[in-house]
Parts: sequence; structure tokens; C-alpha cells
Amino acid sequence: MEISRLTLAVTTVLGAGASSGAFALDLYMNTQTAQIYAEPGPNRKFMGTFDKVQDAPSKIADKSNIADKAEITTIREDLALKTNEIKALKDRATETGLVKATFGDNGLEIETKNGDFKMAIGGDLQLDGQINQNGHRIPQSAQLDDGAGLRRGRIHMQGTVNQDYNFRYEYDFVRGTGTTAAGITDAWIEYTALKPISFTVGQFREPFSLESLTNYKYLTFIERSAPNNAFVENSNPFLMGISAQTFGDRYTAWRFPSRTNRKWHFC
Repeated sequence: MEISRLTLAVTTVLGAGASSGAFALDLYMNTQTAQIYAEPGPNRKFMGTFDKVQDAPSKIADKSNIADKAEITTIREDLALKTNEIKALKDRATETGLVKATFGDNGLEIETKNGDFKMAIGGDLQLDGQINQNGHRIPQSAQLDDGAGLRRGRIHMQGTVNQDYNFRYEYDFVRGTGTTAAGITDAWIEYTALKPISFTVGQFREPFSLESLTNYKYLTFIERSAPNNAFVENSNPFLMGISAQTFGDRYTAWRFPSRTNRKWHFC
């Protein structure tokens, strides 16, 4: 019975110490009544200093939980970063698959799968040469000389943006007087959203004749006909201006107001 009372008393005193927030407690036992006291007094024997150890495991557990939560947060952040990197790689792979590049009639042709963007980079090189058979009776001053030369040396870039805008830029290294601007042939942008009507602004061929508008790559000979060269090509056919054009199954019409003239052309 005395042992039980002693245990109960120790527990009560420790509980009181715990509620007061103490971590260590000195205990005294009355030698006559076997009661436990936290303070010295008459007939009280010092039993020793007792530590409060009930909260220690809880604190250790709390520290462990905090460390675990920090580690989990770090793992989640690293996982989110890896996920974003994988998504970026997938998007890049998808974008790469949507663009194709081939070599075609216009050179290096680059096109998106949806057709919003098309571009071709290329050029043309044409050589002109002649060998003459001069008779013995032809004077030296009237004899034709043999020779060869570069007729056209052009590089171009053309394409479509957002399906509604066509563009073309071409430079001829042979054409002109040697100045930089003289070598520019085509430099224009065309708006085609209002089909069958379209608008062109920039420098381009004045639509005076079908032969003049036919690309030199599709001519029968390296030069256009003499009448066309005399009346169309003799003066610079590439003019700055704005053109409105429309077309049908059997007709094409242009309105070309330049700085010096305003003309309607029908084909």
C-alpha cells in the first residue's frame, strides 16, 4: 500500500511539474507519512532529481516530421521541374514534326503542316554565249566577235505568311549599273484574303504583256521577242507602285497606278 501511495504521489508531483513547464524536479519524501513533496521540509528526505522525459519523444517525432515534410516538398519541386522539362521536349518534338523542308522547283522549300507559313530560297544562273562564222569577204570592222557572258545571276526568297500574304524578293547580280539598288527586281507583298481580288504593293513587273509576265525560266529562248524587248523590256519593267488585280476562268485584270501613269490591263 505504501508503495502504491508512493507511486501515485510521484506521478502526481511529476504531473504538476509537467503542467508547470519544468524539465527537472527535486523530490522529497516524508519519512513518517511517506508522502512526496517538491520542496524540502521537516522529516523530508531528499530522493533525487527527476527529469521530465515525456515530451522528448514527441519533440524528436516533430523534428522528424518537419524533416520529412521538407524532403517531400523538395522531391515535389524537383518532380515538377522534370515534368516541365519533359513537356518542353515533347512540344519541341511536335513543332519539329510540323515543319518540313524539301528541295523543289523554287529551291529550298520550307513549309508548316497547317500551311500558314511557306518559304522558298533559291536562285538561277543563265549563261549566254555565241560562236560566229565570219566569211573572208566581210570586213574586219563588220565581223562578229565570239564570246560568252552571264545573262542572269539571281537569288530569290518568296513565300506565304498566314495564308493571306504572299511576298517575293529577288536580286540580280548582272542587272543594273552596278549600284546596289539597281540589282533588285522583285520586292513586293501581296494581300490575297479578298479572293478573287488581291492587292500588291512594292516593286514588281508592270503587267503590260503576257510575254513580259512569263517567268524567264519558262521562255522558249533565253531572251524575249524583239518587239517585247523594244516596247516593254527596253525601259525598266520593274516599277514601284500599288496594283489591284482580279481573275476568273477566262480573264485576268490589273489596275496599276504608278507615280507616272494609271492603267487598266486585261488578258
